[in-house]
Amino acid sequence: MMNSRILAAAAAATLCLGTSAMAAELSSEQLQRQVAELQAKVAQLETRQTSGKDVDAAVARVMADSNHRSQLMAAEGFTAGYSPSRGFVLQSADGSFLLHPYLQFQIRNTTNYSDAAKPNGNSSTDNGFELRRLKFGFDGNAFSPDFSYTFQWATDRKSGVPGLEDAWIKYKFADQWAVRAGQFKDPVFREGLVSATRQLAADRSLINQILENSDNYIQGISLIYDNGEQIKAEMALTDGVGSGNPNFQDPPATGSNFGVAGRVEYMAMGKDWKNY
Repeated sequence: MMNSRILAAAAAATLCLGTSAMAAELSSEQLQRQVAELQAKVAQLETRQTSGKDVDAAVARVMADSNHRSQLMAAEGFTAGYSPSRGFVLQSADGSFLLHPYLQFQIRNTTNYSDAAKPNGNSSTDNGFELRRLKFGFDGNAFSPDFSYTFQWATDRKSGVPGLEDAWIKYKFADQWAVRAGQFKDPVFREGLVSATRQLAADRSLINQILENSDNYIQGISLIYDNGEQIKAEMALTDGVGSGNPNFQDPPATGSNFGVAGRVEYMAMGKDWKNY
């Protein structure tokens, strides 16, 4: 019986050892399989992370390029649009540069009746359409709203050849002071200074034609005071009334060799000069 017990114990021990070995072997295989599965999942996650990084990098590059282009547009680009006060304009986003092209013309039908105008004493009647004041030009500012300019041409009523009228630049060096240089209207007679686009009648008065000698453009430099409300003033040193557009060494056929002009305006009511 002792031997039988020893044999039974030995057999049980052997069975236990075998079972433990099998369990250990199975556990090792499971662990290896789990490790392999985990490695596969990690690889997938790394692949996704790499793909996500690529997407993020691509998005970052697109955003950087967009920001760069927007900065370039802000610094160099221009926008076009309609301004109620000026019409069509082309300007930079910060307003430092502005270009306002314009065109004006006046078409009208005129009838002139003259009594006893002919040599035989008969009356004369003339009627017809005519195109007057066909003008084109542009104005605006450059580099700063304080540096403005105007250039304007008008076609001759007989030949149709364009001729230069306005060609000046103005710099506002203080809040209420500016200096202007170039070719502009002699700052003397108010009726002549009003633009043809804002006249109340089809033409200027005969008195203005006599005093100002038609559209009187001069060349020179002027000092301008404008408090932005009720007072305006301008003093100018020019090449003289009726001088036309000659070189400085050519004496004018009519008029003066030089001129000094000045004008002060005070608005008794209101503060908007466009109303006046």
